[in-house]
Amino acid sequence: MPHVPRGSPVLFDPFSVFQEETVEKQPKKKPAKMNIYNIAHEAGVSIATVSRVLNNSPSVSAKTKEKVLSVIGSHDYVPSAIAQNLSLRTSGNLIGIVCYNLQDLYYATAVSLLESSLRKRGHHIILSCTGEDYLQKQRSIEMLITKQVDAVILIGSVFLDEYGNNAYLVNAAKHCPLVIINGKVRSENIYSFYCDDFSAMRECVHEICPKHHNFLFLYDADTYSGNLKLTGFRQGMQECGLDPAGRTVRCGPTPDSAGAKFEEMYGVLQKIDAVIAANDMLAAGVLNAALRRGLRVPEDISVVGYNNSVITQCTTPHLSSVDNGLEQLCSLAVEGLTKLLQGETIEGITTISPRLVQRETI
Repeated sequence: MPHVPRGSPVLFDPFSVFQEETVEKQPKKKPAKMNIYNIAHEAGVSIATVSRVLNNSPSVSAKTKEKVLSVIGSHDYVPSAIAQNLSLRTSGNLIGIVCYNLQDLYYATAVSLLESSLRKRGHHIILSCTGEDYLQKQRSIEMLITKQVDAVILIGSVFLDEYGNNAYLVNAAKHCPLVIINGKVRSENIYSFYCDDFSAMRECVHEICPKHHNFLFLYDADTYSGNLKLTGFRQGMQECGLDPAGRTVRCGPTPDSAGAKFEEMYGVLQKIDAVIAANDMLAAGVLNAALRRGLRVPEDISVVGYNNSVITQCTTPHLSSVDNGLEQLCSLAVEGLTKLLQGETIEGITTISPRLVQRETI
């Protein structure tokens, strides 16, 4: 067995046992150690499609079937029982969904949208919630692979390393397609559906800048998406001729924490006439704190949230928010995944444009 350095991320390969056995029994036939992933890679299709071809499924087009069989024949590939049964274990395809935190409205909404859309297409799901721990995120994906899911959907940019070190995702994608909601990774067998958070925040500043000059940006996490929003805010400020220094502050993930941080910064900066928050929950906390302070909204101060969630309709006045198209992202992701499982090809990255929904707080 090859030496693996301590601490290195290792994913369980569900086909490794079969590969070793096959090489021993048929060394002349399989010198290249071909497996179902190699076949899928060379044919340019998903492993689920290869499985369907092996099981003579009518859902695969004649053209795709011919292409897969040609690759199989050229390597004298002998399929394992695991490979043949990938599409037979349930009455539909098995999809893994990995979520960061179901208590967060954004993630809970995404799970609901994905589950409903997948179920309508006859799929079954396995849901795993990871929390913040990096190793738990990796283990959750490993667990789903050992369950032989046809694909894994990751919700949110929390699964992306802010420094671009996404080796564990690249490794996982060797076993099944990975779909990422609101995150972007350029790698083989990884498909990203995301809203351009950088442009969203930059354009938000531009849109409200003519009547506001004393901004404050509140965020609660150093995620891939969060850092794009932060960078977009600073870029927008500079382009509007404003100094972003001291105008970006991190708070806790609760409305009370956001409200307290706003109160603190209001005393430090003396003048704040516009607050943009990284999500609607933080914006709601700022709105409550501003009203308690006796500020008129929007006459004295404007407040803008992000995600355009149901929270925007639960505040008085109703909260303005950047709509990052979560429903559209989930719909596009399921449509794309369906095409993949049917042997079609899709773009590796799909981007949608955000929009600022103005209500009563601007």
